[in-house]
Formats: sequence, structure tokens, C-alpha cells
Amino acid sequence: MIAVRTTDTADLLAEVWLPEPPPATLHAGDVVVRLHTSTADPAMTDVEVLAAMQGEWRTVGTWEGADARWPHEVATTVLVHMRYLADAALQDVQWATMTGPIAAAMPDWLSHGLGLAGEPAASAPRRAADGLAELLEAGLLDEGEQVVLDGHTATVGAGGVLHHGPDEFAVSTVNALATQLCDFTANGWHLWRRVRDNRLLADLRTELPRR
Repeated sequence: MIAVRTTDTADLLAEVWLPEPPPATLHAGDVVVRLHTSTADPAMTDVEVLAAMQGEWRTVGTWEGADARWPHEVATTVLVHMRYLADAALQDVQWATMTGPIAAAMPDWLSHGLGLAGEPAASAPRRAADGLAELLEAGLLDEGEQVVLDGHTATVGAGGVLHHGPDEFAVSTVNALATQLCDFTANGWHLWRRVRDNRLLADLRTELPRR
């Protein structure tokens, strides 16, 4: 689901219809709305909001017997969870980026004891929670490749992080950077495009094997 900015809270929701539930492991940070015919009154709607967290779709809100104004009831819940998951993913990659070089120089027992997020120097880079690691591994993106959003360009880094600007430590993620640049809570998968062919990252993600 994408959020767009207008004057009404419910108008903040602009949907992307999904024909079937996508794999949560590939959609970390996404929030979806599932509609059910009300069992109490067929004229009403039961609404369920789910978020992709830790490899599964988790229900984060339900409304039974909602009328046609249900978007007004669920909008705040959707936006809050989109922003929370984007912020959590951003903090994770920022912490890993800052502490990685320090942890790599320490013995494993010391870095783990201090709770540093870095990996040993010889290991693979830490993967961004809502990043592009799977696209990199599948060869659909290359490290160092550029993606664009409304004139803003970012570079894909190791582990699926996005670099925006000259500072090598200024890392971000798909949703967090889109939200920052657009100035509203956004699902960046439906906004960022691969520069070489202008394809949406969301379209590239559909080519990944389901798991």
C-alpha cells in the first residue's frame, strides 16, 4: 500500500491491489488491508490490517461491521505501522553501518557482548530489513547501481542499503528514504525505479522466487 498526501486522513491511502497474499519474507515493512464480507451484516465490511514483520504477515488491527467510511477508520493505523516499520529498518541499518567497522576489528566474544551489530570482516554484509538484498542476490540489481525517485537518485549498496549523498555512512532503506524525500509516509517499492530501464522496484520484486 502506498500513502499519498492530501487534506483528508483517509485520502492519505492510495491502494495497490494484490491478487493474492505475497510472501512476507520478501515484503518486510509492507502494510496491507484485507476486506471481508461481514458475517453479521452482508452490507457491512470486516476490515483487517496486516503488516509483514519477521517473515510473516501479522494482524495489527481489525474492525468488524464497518460501513463505507472504513478507510477513515483504518487510515491512522495503516500510516502508523508503515512509519514505525520504516523507521525501525532505518535505525537497524544505520546502527549496523556505524558499528560494523568497530565490531569487525574486535574479537567475536567482545563485539557480541557489547551488542554491536557488525559482522566479522570476512562475512557477508548485513542485510537491510526492507532493503534490496534479495534483488542483489537474484541479479536483478547490481551493487553500485542507481535508482531514481522524482529526480532524486540513490545508489544501491552492499546488503541492500541505499546511499543518498556523498557521505558513505549516510545509508537508508527503500521506504525510509522515500518517506524522507517525499515528505509523507510512503511505500518506496512503488516509487523507486531502476535507472537503466525505469522499472519499478515493486515490479522487479515480483520476479523473485516465492518462498
